[in-house]
Amino acid sequence: MNSYRNTEGMQIPLCDKTVLCEVAGDFSLPDYQPEIKRLLRIRPCVLPPSHYAGADNAEFSGTLDYYVLYMGNDGGLYCAPLHTEYAISVPFDAGSGSVDLCMADVEPESVVGRVSAPRKLNVRCRLRAGVRIFSTLPQSEQTEGVVDPFSVERLVCEQSFARVDRGVGEVLRLGEDILTDPHGRNMRLVCAEGQVHVQEISAGTGVVNCRGEVELKLMMSAEEPGSLPDPVPTYLVRKLPFSGSIEVASAMPGSECCVVGNCAELSVAVEETYMHAEVGVVLQAHVMTNTPVGYTKDIFSTKKACECTYDSYELPRAIRALNGNFTQSDSLPLAEAEIPAGCSIVDVCGSAEAEDMSWERGRCTVSGNSHYIVLTHMDSEVTPHEITLPWKYEFECAREPSDWRARVQVLSCRARVDGERIGIDAEIACAVEVWDTAPAQVLRSVSFGEAAAGKSGAFVVCYPSVGDSLWSVAKRYATSMQAIRAANGLDGDAPADAHASIEGCKYLIV
Repeated sequence: MNSYRNTEGMQIPLCDKTVLCEVAGDFSLPDYQPEIKRLLRIRPCVLPPSHYAGADNAEFSGTLDYYVLYMGNDGGLYCAPLHTEYAISVPFDAGSGSVDLCMADVEPESVVGRVSAPRKLNVRCRLRAGVRIFSTLPQSEQTEGVVDPFSVERLVCEQSFARVDRGVGEVLRLGEDILTDPHGRNMRLVCAEGQVHVQEISAGTGVVNCRGEVELKLMMSAEEPGSLPDPVPTYLVRKLPFSGSIEVASAMPGSECCVVGNCAELSVAVEETYMHAEVGVVLQAHVMTNTPVGYTKDIFSTKKACECTYDSYELPRAIRALNGNFTQSDSLPLAEAEIPAGCSIVDVCGSAEAEDMSWERGRCTVSGNSHYIVLTHMDSEVTPHEITLPWKYEFECAREPSDWRARVQVLSCRARVDGERIGIDAEIACAVEVWDTAPAQVLRSVSFGEAAAGKSGAFVVCYPSVGDSLWSVAKRYATSMQAIRAANGLDGDAPADAHASIEGCKYLIV
């Protein structure tokens, strides 16, 4: 017997979990870097991982960059870029299928540094990886036994489920020449940071197009001959526009998509009167496309008894994906942040994480915390202070999600001292996906055996119960659905496995 084949492959989730991993290592600064007097902060940057998926295990690996800001033994600010590798192993059960999509959103959760010698330090970073693995269900059921194909009745269903996909674009390279100082002072580059702000996205056939800008922040220190470095830096900020396309095979107009960007490479060459900055941008597109999928839910023969096995799934249906941004502006007492009155603000950097989501009256609210490290200067000392502030972001959502994922980053921030309070103003970007699920019972295999028992008379009168349907009655009596329809004058559009297919019938002639 030839097997029935689905018109579309059904994507099955094999793994959806969050994995924690710790990366630790010892680092030595190059000889030309001043010795570390005080460690001020470490900003981790995780680049998208490459992956390998076997039959029961997935491996993710990539580069983890640290930007270490410290006070040198001369009282100046210095930055040491450090690099290491990370690897995450995730076990999963592939069953009889093969993996067709394997992805992980890897984000730093915490980082701790310890100075072990004037030019040596130990760094420990905990990473959080949201891992999702999918396979495509084989399009045909497994059959055993010989049967007349014209005696076979199939319950074929069609539902729309989300096909999840992901693509990583080629590195976009941007560059710009920047005047070192318009006033002619001697300036030293302390460190450079770049944040990718994705502003517009649109899905096309097999591609996701996006536009945005990189906010480049250069920390500069005035250096006068014969004097100590100035511990309070000045800043140069530039916005570099970009546009790019990411190939995603399943994308089409109308797909729900969001894009996350990372600075993969950032270098600044300092000349006499200007600096040449170059930055590489890596864009990741996450796509969900609701696609009608046909599959066999059940089967029987009017001539042979059969035994069936089934698989039950909860499959995702896309609701919405988007890129958005919002402003956070809040303050708290200096004493609560342990910041002394009369100090100067040296620098502030931030990170954010999403922790919860709620839905009410057609709107979703994502909430979480942002974490800021504020550097202050007082009495020739630069001191770091940690501040945590809550945030919320709302967007329209047609129905209540059953699951979600959000990637949040602080694009820019500044700190200000207002009397006895410290204020934080920040621009935060959010890439969000929300979806719900629907059940699907899929026929895995069928075995045809002995001849089916015949009727004891010319016809049988069946009194259906509340849970019965045209399909259940036909299968119980090994009779074709067409024959039952003809004998009982049934003519309706209700699905064969729904009670509505025989609604109003007190009895059925089978």
